[in-house]
Amino acid sequence: MTPRSTGGAIGRSPVLGIIIAAACVALTVSAVETQTPLADQAVDAMKKAARFYRFEVSTNGGYLFEYTIDMKYRYGEMPARESQIWVQDPSTPGCGQTYLNAYEATSDPFFLEAAQAAARALIHGQMDCGGWNYLIDFRAGSLEDWYAHEGHHPDFNEFYHFEGNATFDDGVVKGPVMLLLRLYDLTQDPSLLPPLEKALDFVLTAQYPNGAWPQRYPVLGTGYDAHYTFNDNVINDNIDLLVAAYAILPRPRYLEGALRGADYILLSRHAGPQYGWGLQYSHDMKIAWGRKLEPPALTPSATVENIRTLMDIYELTGDRRYLESIPAVLDWLDRSKMPDGSIGVFL
Repeated sequence: MTPRSTGGAIGRSPVLGIIIAAACVALTVSAVETQTPLADQAVDAMKKAARFYRFEVSTNGGYLFEYTIDMKYRYGEMPARESQIWVQDPSTPGCGQTYLNAYEATSDPFFLEAAQAAARALIHGQMDCGGWNYLIDFRAGSLEDWYAHEGHHPDFNEFYHFEGNATFDDGVVKGPVMLLLRLYDLTQDPSLLPPLEKALDFVLTAQYPNGAWPQRYPVLGTGYDAHYTFNDNVINDNIDLLVAAYAILPRPRYLEGALRGADYILLSRHAGPQYGWGLQYSHDMKIAWGRKLEPPALTPSATVENIRTLMDIYELTGDRRYLESIPAVLDWLDRSKMPDGSIGVFL
């Protein structure tokens, strides 16, 4: 792996988000205090940062995680080529959302165009199945060559295992869908509907009958990739994006898919006295191994995310079924605190 210190670093994509967020705060303060010079400076700073990322950094409107100052080296979760962009955040979906934040704060069409360019880059890389992989390559044949060489770097085995598959890991489907939904809601651009519907159909097709999702699809292996997966918010993200889709494209199948997912959360809660959830489950509903660092265990991270999702679904539906198990889970979390206040995993 190429050392990241070479040539200095621009940093990860959130740098753009920090600049835009700070400028938006300045705009709010300016509106309250009627200090228009401050508002002008904020917009200028936003525009300067955005133009640099849009025209000097992006590849066909898309982004990686970080770049060296001389742009000689660039990285997603691993070294990337000039023809590549990343789908896993912080990258293209996050930058697109940041541009939309700037557009809503300023009404400047430049920011909207930059967000649309990010969306077009993601649409270009949408797979035939409707989902996405971790990265997109704009040069024909480059991705296959990359998988055969850099993609087999021993530190990044995950990537070449995913060839031919889309993944729900790390928001790789949620990120593009949420950007496309927001853009469609804002612009009503009909060209966004086909990729949106294709992605949402993919999410529903990949859902197991009991409401869970695998880590990747459509090629189901025999390992943890086919397990019912909470790890890295796979199930929670798919519920979130289906709820968001239903709000903008009110089609019953989106809500039905979200509720099936929430019902799986209820179904998979550990029976006690340790009430919680694991990262992944085998098809006989036992908490299962993932990678070597992910033993079968009840984990606070999955448990807290599932509580949040159940509360969100209750707010959406008013169905108290989604709240009934939460008090016992909170009590278990409280009883499970370590001396330092943290909560460990429980095998």
